[in-house]
Amino acid sequence: MAIRYNRYLDDSIKKNMAERLKFLFDFSFMDDSDAVDIHIREKNELMLYHGGTCVLIIKLAKLNKKGFISLSAHKTYKDKYKSLMREWEVSDDSKLSGLKEAYVDYLKTIIEKVNKKYYKNKKEGFWNNKICIEFSRYWAAEMDWLIIDRECVLGFESKSKKKDFYNKAKSVYGTIEKEMRTQDSDKWGNINRFKDYGDELDILAIGPNKELICIELKHGSNTSGIYWGPLQTSVYRDAFTEALADISGGIKTMVNQKIDLGLLPEDAKKRLPDGNFTNLKGILLVAAPKEKSRCWNNLKEVQNKLFNIPKKVVGVKTINEKMELKSVSS
Repeated sequence: MAIRYNRYLDDSIKKNMAERLKFLFDFSFMDDSDAVDIHIREKNELMLYHGGTCVLIIKLAKLNKKGFISLSAHKTYKDKYKSLMREWEVSDDSKLSGLKEAYVDYLKTIIEKVNKKYYKNKKEGFWNNKICIEFSRYWAAEMDWLIIDRECVLGFESKSKKKDFYNKAKSVYGTIEKEMRTQDSDKWGNINRFKDYGDELDILAIGPNKELICIELKHGSNTSGIYWGPLQTSVYRDAFTEALADISGGIKTMVNQKIDLGLLPEDAKKRLPDGNFTNLKGILLVAAPKEKSRCWNNLKEVQNKLFNIPKKVVGVKTINEKMELKSVSS
């Protein structure tokens, strides 16, 4: 089964971006420069995230042949800013200047109007932005993690193949949760509250030993999300591990492009292996942890269930406002 991770631009489009559209990556004009996080996507697209929502999609497919880029967004934002959401000619300097002005104005305005649940409430979306930017845009070689992507999705030829691929891991870890809920619904919640684990990993990083790291992020207030988190993290870890041979090349291409475009520091190249990635681990990351929460005892019980599956226990870390990481013992 062919699996892909093609979140990179065509080489010619990347060159054009570096020469004429570098301003799209500069957020220094904003009062909170961490409020917008930009990432490369398949089909020559860029997505701009404001916490837990995507506020802008930039389509670059027509850049080389016709000199146009196209801006779009979810209708929540698009309908209010139709003057921006269109094709823009960028080969002409005067028209490029108009795009720059509209782009800056839109981002300054939209983040003030986005529902606070995505960023201003300082829950998961807020922390996703802060963490991804801290360990990428501001990355230094001594940091444990180099974060290379977020909202990470493996690509498949069809939805059915994707479903079949994930079902194996979901069945293993879903069974653990369902059994625990069935045995003690007062403690773990009724079985009908079980939810599918999904197929979108929060954060993908590279560790100091050139290993890939699948990071699932939870806010400290999300009690059940934290203690069930090792099971969800395990699904993603197993999926990415099985796909490593297919996706390593695409991931390395993406990282090199982000370095060339200034989204990652030059030294980030030192984290890339010569060949394919061969090691991968899963981490449950809890932001703004609450030390007295009941989640920690429940978390240990869930982790103990994973000890019965060889080499399946995931690491657990917390992170505070100073961006300090701390390991949580199982």
